[in-house]
Amino acid sequence: MLVGDVIKRFMFDKGITLEQMAKEMDVSVNQVSRWRQSQDMRISRIKAICDVLGVTTREFYDALETDK
Repeated sequence: MLVGDVIKRFMFDKGITLEQMAKEMDVSVNQVSRWRQSQDMRISRIKAICDVLGVTTREFYDALETDK
């Protein structure tokens, strides 16, 4: 899976909207949209994204390894 696919999946599973994610992370909706498209992603943001999604970084990285 791509990073964006994992973000989309967890957002869907947790019922988190683009707007909610953007507000929690103090970024624009467009920025979250780019992350969901696996664009403009910095590894330093993963921890913050995981915190908002309510998942551990281990869960996030495990999801990256599935469905390759």
